[in-house]
Amino acid sequence: MQNSTLSTSSSSYIAKLQKEHGLPDKIKTEAHLWDEILKKEILELPFLILPLIREIHGKQYPANVSIEPVGTEYSVECPVTKQISSIRSDTTIKIDHSDIFHFENQRRSDPMMIFRVFEYGSQLALTVAVMGSKVQAENSFLLKFPYSAILLLEGGLKQSNNLTCSLEFPGMKTLEESMLSKTDESKFITRVIHAKYSVALIKVQSYEIQDIYDRQLYILIPFMPIRFSRLAQAGINGTGCSDVSKATQDLVDAKIQLTKFYHDIILILNKATEDGFLSDSDVKIILILLRKAMIRVFYKNSDLLSEVINMTAPVLELEWETIARLEKEVAEMGSALAEKDSALAQKDSALAQKDSALAQKNAEIEKWRALALGKSQTSKRPKRWRR
Repeated sequence: MQNSTLSTSSSSYIAKLQKEHGLPDKIKTEAHLWDEILKKEILELPFLILPLIREIHGKQYPANVSIEPVGTEYSVECPVTKQISSIRSDTTIKIDHSDIFHFENQRRSDPMMIFRVFEYGSQLALTVAVMGSKVQAENSFLLKFPYSAILLLEGGLKQSNNLTCSLEFPGMKTLEESMLSKTDESKFITRVIHAKYSVALIKVQSYEIQDIYDRQLYILIPFMPIRFSRLAQAGINGTGCSDVSKATQDLVDAKIQLTKFYHDIILILNKATEDGFLSDSDVKIILILLRKAMIRVFYKNSDLLSEVINMTAPVLELEWETIARLEKEVAEMGSALAEKDSALAQKDSALAQKDSALAQKNAEIEKWRALALGKSQTSKRPKRWRR
């Protein structure tokens, strides 16, 4: 890895990155970065969601299956105040024109997350039911919940693989049940129905880099640097440790860990390219998002941030990048030549104007010379003698 000593120019560059990618600690929208990374992956590389769905729900789809985004904002009414507000889920997609999958990013473990996911799922089920009500037979509406999952981005390694809540609601007894209970005095006989609502909890940091390759879970790569959060916070800028030598050694160890992590990521991405699962441009997008994530994790630690910048700076050009760069260079050269041609044309015009002015001056000089010569000859003419 390159030396992390910063020049004046690189220091200003890091300050710029801190401003652009480093969000304040208590900003309300900090989690939006991770939401946007997942959405960007699904938008640019939609096929990467299929191995994750297979991992969570055991459902398999062909690589060319239809994948389309679904609206994630719903209006709800507070039962007490009757105030209308909106709720927004993180990511919802429809696969094969029928199956709906819903993903929520959660930075740290929160058991109450199950209620939020249930709320999103119920709103989505109601939306789908209303949209399909015209083709449904009377009294046979179907509330079909989406396949939901929570991506736990940090910690929770000892937690269960799912979040569950119990549902209790009254339901009508069937005619057979009424006859068995011998209580036919009323036409309306209800019972309490119990059910469980369970959502998968994907602990991202429980996956090792080899697991990512074996299960083709490359969509999780940009979230993996979060495992270094404590490393980034410990001894920020060397101020967290009174022992200078220990702080220096800790910094060296941290850089070694980051180097190995990034090297292993590059290794599995290269293997995926050799396997034909990823293209060079796919890898490029993943690495760009990984770089943004690593900058976000280390934006407060200038030593490790500079290391991340040096380490993740693009070194190899893809074919299309080379073409784009050459085209840009040719365009810039053409523009420079055009400017030179314009300058030369202006100079030629100025010279032509000077030549014209000089010619006019010469003509005037010749004219006056001729006049002067004529006067001179007139003055030298011999006088006639008078008789």
